[in-house]
Amino acid sequence: MLRLALVTAALFSSLANAHLAAWHKGMYCLDGPSGKVDLNNNNPVRPLFNLPFEQWWFHHVDNCDNFPPKAGDFLEL
Repeated sequence: MLRLALVTAALFSSLANAHLAAWHKGMYCLDGPSGKVDLNNNNPVRPLFNLPFEQWWFHHVDNCDNFPPKAGDFLEL
């Protein structure tokens, strides 16, 4: 039974297609590009398609590069 469940999960996982982002307090545009807290912010997971480098780098297309994390907030790797 466990083997069947694992095989089924493996087969269906190949069908998954999603845009993922690591949400962390040290990320740019955490609260959205509006400058205020936006709990419905979806900018980090919006696909950046057919854009030149200058537009997709740091999500310049939606001004996320203008909203850096707060001083002292960073992701320690």
